[in-house]
Amino acid sequence: MTANALDVDPRITGEWFAVIASASLKTGEPIATTLAGEPLVLWRSADGVAHVWRDRCPHRGARLSLGRIAGDRVHCPYHGWQFAADASCAHWPAHPAEAPPAVARAVAYPAQEAYGLVWTCLGEPARALLEFAPYHQPGRRAGIDGPHDFNACGPRIIENFLDLAHFPFVHPGVLGEVPHTSVPDYEVITTSAGVEGHRCRFWQPKPSGLATGGAEVEYTYRVLHPFVASLGKLPDRPDAFDVLMVTSPLDETHTRVWKINVFADCDDAQAERFVGFSRAAMLQDKPIVESQWPKPLPLDPRAEVHQRADRLAAAYRRWLRERGWSYGVTTA
Repeated sequence: MTANALDVDPRITGEWFAVIASASLKTGEPIATTLAGEPLVLWRSADGVAHVWRDRCPHRGARLSLGRIAGDRVHCPYHGWQFAADASCAHWPAHPAEAPPAVARAVAYPAQEAYGLVWTCLGEPARALLEFAPYHQPGRRAGIDGPHDFNACGPRIIENFLDLAHFPFVHPGVLGEVPHTSVPDYEVITTSAGVEGHRCRFWQPKPSGLATGGAEVEYTYRVLHPFVASLGKLPDRPDAFDVLMVTSPLDETHTRVWKINVFADCDDAQAERFVGFSRAAMLQDKPIVESQWPKPLPLDPRAEVHQRADRLAAAYRRWLRERGWSYGVTTA
């Protein structure tokens, strides 16, 4: 059974969003979280299946996350109602000899696991879960950085991820360095499915966690979802890597962020260097993105002044506007 979240833009209820790292969802441990203002309870049954429910008992509205999991049933902390894995009420202790009515059930949302995360949709999915092909390539491994909670909206975070011009100023000595501030022209492709940036080149003093010197690198960016984007970096080098930037709204101006880093198979120490490199960049971006005002991303092209290096960000804004997207953005 699925149901739309209350008071949420209907466009957002058809999209898949990550809610927790798969490794953090243990069998028999209910976890409370929020997605787009909707309180959720996450739990894993003994068969390994992840469940995402509205965090509300249908009886008197208590938070199910305050209860417990026993015998693959969620036990409400208030009156002890027990909900089976299909969200139906299997037992109400005040009337132990009677079967609960069919209407006595929790609200369950669809759940899938992919890229080391549990994903859900607050309504009927409008499309399949996004594809991130590098994650499945042989000879590669993945490392997750996050979650990081930002006092910022998802579209602002995604736009920052797509930006080259800030590198020398926010990531000096690593992703950029003055006087190497020029952003060469690059190609932007927009389709109904998303936005892509190709041949995005920039000189960096330390292009990766394994790099020992500077080099000009090339990025390929892809917007896969209004709140998710990816990049491929350093093609044809042993320290090449890909990143999936996953942002999920806690509400319109607070966002939970994960970065899925994919790189050549290596030992644990090298893997941590890749992930640590990504984490350091994230933490440098955080105060800048949180400082941006207004909080929502302006989609009116007259609202902020643009430069030629912003072509990919401008295309992302147009794509959101053409989709009629209104969550985490302003249109006037």
